[in-house]
Amino acid sequence: MKIEATKTYKSIFFESPRWREFEMRPDDIVVATPYKAGTTWTQNIVLHLIHQDLVQRDIWAISPWLEMAFDPWDKVKETLDPQTHRRVIKSHLAFDGLHFDTEAKYIFVCRDPRDIFMSMWTFYTNFGEEMFAKPEGSDHPPLPRPPETIQDFWDIWIARGQFEGETDGYPFWSVFHQIATWWNERHRDNVLFVHYANLLSDSQAEIARIAEFLGIEVSDDMIDKIAEITSFKSMKKNADKIEPKSNLKGGAAAFFHKGTNGRWDGVLRPDQLAQYDRVADQKLEPACRTWAETGRGGDFSVPQRAGLD
Repeated sequence: MKIEATKTYKSIFFESPRWREFEMRPDDIVVATPYKAGTTWTQNIVLHLIHQDLVQRDIWAISPWLEMAFDPWDKVKETLDPQTHRRVIKSHLAFDGLHFDTEAKYIFVCRDPRDIFMSMWTFYTNFGEEMFAKPEGSDHPPLPRPPETIQDFWDIWIARGQFEGETDGYPFWSVFHQIATWWNERHRDNVLFVHYANLLSDSQAEIARIAEFLGIEVSDDMIDKIAEITSFKSMKKNADKIEPKSNLKGGAAAFFHKGTNGRWDGVLRPDQLAQYDRVADQKLEPACRTWAETGRGGDFSVPQRAGLD
């Protein structure tokens, strides 16, 4: 059964109506995340759980971002349609923009919005020139260049929206809205919540949770090996295999910058952190905000399953 999207997202990044056209399979796996929240990390974990051959794969060649407007729709379908193994599909959409299939599996990965912001600043300022060109055939204006300082970027990002009804996230999209819409679906049996902080603190336990959710049998030894091959150090070392078509000025390795949390402390001013508190309280209900910032280290109210506590 499909749950139809209630909102359309169209921009230089998004062509959300593609999900309406896409033929989902019951064993499909969707990795849905805000940007810079552990997307590639989780995609790699899931792919290694499926194949269990410890081969580093080109993530774009096997697990494309389905609604990404930069990639022609025919190219995305040509990547996914011939696959005979379980497919892993990337999405950055809020739940209200997704045509949700109740038979497929969805892994929603989150991270403290302040850490997302910090990582996005590094990413944004490393974009190659092609990212600021207007995509061929696009009706949308090109991506603006980043402001001069990270504080200037914060002042825009926290107070200006890109889409109707959003008041933050410019020039990308609202992390708060995306988190809130997925939080409302946490009761679904085919949705698993994973947090960046928990992946950092105990990757083996999170890999085991993901495997159980997906119904994949995996030995403890293989979990250890997958944890190692998907570690930040390993993925940065193998960046040219995982992200061979990187459009960053520093090449593929620049895609994996630090992989740490809390860098905003001492960078954002006290008034900016106070502004964050106001926005987070407005956009996220208390339990959702606690989870978004801390994962299972806080008051975790996602349904109990697969080792959650």
